[in-house]
Amino acid sequence: MSTRFAIGAVGVGERRPPMVRVGLDGRFMLPSRREHGCQIVEMSTREMLIASAATPPLGDQVIVYIADLGRFEGVVARYESEGFVVGMALSALKYEKLAEQLDGLAIHGGAPDQLDSRRHQRFVPLTRLTTVRLANGRERMARINDISATGVNVEFNLAAARLTILVGSRIFVGAKAATVIRLFDGGFVAQFDDAFAEGAVDETTAL
Repeated sequence: MSTRFAIGAVGVGERRPPMVRVGLDGRFMLPSRREHGCQIVEMSTREMLIASAATPPLGDQVIVYIADLGRFEGVVARYESEGFVVGMALSALKYEKLAEQLDGLAIHGGAPDQLDSRRHQRFVPLTRLTTVRLANGRERMARINDISATGVNVEFNLAAARLTILVGSRIFVGAKAATVIRLFDGGFVAQFDDAFAEGAVDETTAL
C-alpha cells in the first residue's frame, strides 16, 4: 500500500501515518481509574497499537504511560489481531517531539536507549542542498534539514513534495544509499544502508 506525505488529523479518505514497530512496555488507565500493564506494539504520531490482557470498549478514553516516551491520551478506535488501537490528538509541540523519537526508534530497531544518543549527534550541514534519486530513477533537488551517522532528514521544494514516496523505498541522498522510514509534510526521514563511522559526521559533511 502506498503512503503519501501527510500531516495532521486523519480524516475520511486520508491515509494514516506509517506505524513504527516499537515493542515498548507501558501501562494504561481506564475511565474507572483502573490501570493495566501493556505493550505498545506499534506507534505513529496519530495512533498506537496496544497488546494487553485487558481490552477496553470502543470509544473509551484511555491514558497511556510509556516510560521512554511519556504520557498520552486517546480514544480506543478499533481492534486488530494484536490488540486495540488508540487514536491520539497531539499538540504541535508533542507531535514533533514524538515524530523525532519515533525516527530514533525506527533507525535503531526499537531500542529506546539510543534515542538521546542519536538526538545529540544530529547536525545541520553547512552544505544543505543535495540530489535525491528516487526509486523510479528520477532525481530531484532537495534540502537536508539534519544528518546523523545513521540517517538524514530531507525536505523537497513545494513542487517535488507532490511526488508519491513510499515508506520502505530505496533511494539515494547524494551518493549515499538509504531507506525511507518516515514521511512528513514536504519531506522524509531515511536510514542509511551503511552508517557512517562514529565521529565521521559533523557540520562539514556533504551528501
